[in-house]
Amino acid sequence: MSFLTPLPSYPHAGAGWASPYYNEKHKKIRDAAFAFVEREIKPHVDEWEEKRAVPNEVLRKAAKAGIVACLVPELRNIPGVEELNVPVLADVPLEEIDCFAIMLVNEALCSVGSTGVLWGLVGGLGIGLPPVLRFGSPYLRGLVGGPVLRGEKRICLCITEPSGGSDVARLKTTARRSACGKFFIVNGLKKWITNGIWADFFTVAVRTGSDESGMKGVSLLLIEKEREGVRTRQMQCSGAWSSGTTFIEFVDVTVPVENLIGKENEGFRLIMSNFNHERFAIAVECAVFSAVCLREASACLAERIRGASAPLAGGGHRAAGSVEESLFKTRAEMQSLPLSEWRLVAAQDRLMDLSSKVWTLRAWVESLCFQMSRMEPQEAFLKLGAQTALLKVQSTRIFEAVAAGTSEVMREVGVTRGTAVERLYREVRAFAIGGGSEEVMGDLAIRQQRALSERVKQALLVSFGGEGQEEENKKKKAAL
Repeated sequence: MSFLTPLPSYPHAGAGWASPYYNEKHKKIRDAAFAFVEREIKPHVDEWEEKRAVPNEVLRKAAKAGIVACLVPELRNIPGVEELNVPVLADVPLEEIDCFAIMLVNEALCSVGSTGVLWGLVGGLGIGLPPVLRFGSPYLRGLVGGPVLRGEKRICLCITEPSGGSDVARLKTTARRSACGKFFIVNGLKKWITNGIWADFFTVAVRTGSDESGMKGVSLLLIEKEREGVRTRQMQCSGAWSSGTTFIEFVDVTVPVENLIGKENEGFRLIMSNFNHERFAIAVECAVFSAVCLREASACLAERIRGASAPLAGGGHRAAGSVEESLFKTRAEMQSLPLSEWRLVAAQDRLMDLSSKVWTLRAWVESLCFQMSRMEPQEAFLKLGAQTALLKVQSTRIFEAVAAGTSEVMREVGVTRGTAVERLYREVRAFAIGGGSEEVMGDLAIRQQRALSERVKQALLVSFGGEGQEEENKKKKAAL
């Protein structure tokens, strides 16, 4: 029989669906990205996970194919990017790589069902490089941009510390000016840093202000791994084994002031501007990984249905089509079914419910992506922060429900090493915690939505003539 639950798998650009979002350019990018993944990544996922590393050669191949360039947001708007000699994907010029193109490439990498391989390949690059390209000096862009985008070097973002990650304003790693004023002396610890063990460059959040300065005393520094006093060791986590999660220690590391990204004590704003893209990427990954779980569980259930329709052990035969017909019985009729058939019906119902949740998540992701593609970065930062935070929370909750539900549907198979569901079930909590925990995201969303509403209110008052025209303003607002 053909399995009936429709799966929210990959973008409509490749499924023959009419869409207001995707065009032929997106289809070329999608096909090229999936072809690369099928050829160079998918056959080796289990091997790399067990070895806890993705080979550097794969990163170089991905860069040469143009995959890497498609994962850096707003690369087309970076000054001097044409001088970096960045390979492009499917012969699509950099200036035409939009938010949907970035999403499609991300989805191709997610299709293998391994957080470790995805993050091991590009996890650090996607969040560590944008601040350097957007806010760094021409010197820093030249030092880092070209080598990283060509797959010759790696970079990662260092924010989280042993004492916490979501509360950036209270980070403890310090960067104090040397007596001559030409260097920062960096001391502190960073923990759970993706790709840190392999990175050549660290984009590091440090405290350059006083201990009481909060967000007003935070700066961003680029620190080369080769500098004396930089120590790294790989951490052992429940999942994402090949992502290179790392503990980093900075002990009296001397860093030139030229490595400052942006202005001193203004790094908090730069960090926040980077978070929206990271949280959106997490939502995309959750949507695709959820679809991967559903796909594997549905295949497992279909096999179980075929097995239930096979000849019985005692020599008898089950009536043709009886199992398939059971899937359409009412709840009352199900009471008389044998336990084996009843469990199949319940599993079908479970997958239907989970599938509907992922379809709604998919729609939200695409809607937000459309808004991001129509706004300048600063406008998107102001207007979409609350929505992005809420999407991040909802996507991780749906992913967690899907991972648990599909594991239950697959029963013993779902907890057996070698299946995507088993692997993703171990990894799902990393999405809920990374990029901002759920309680922090919820509070952020409410506060940002209130602030945005206040801005809209003030803009309306100004457009209606400001103070002194209260009566006239009331009439105009009533007309609205």
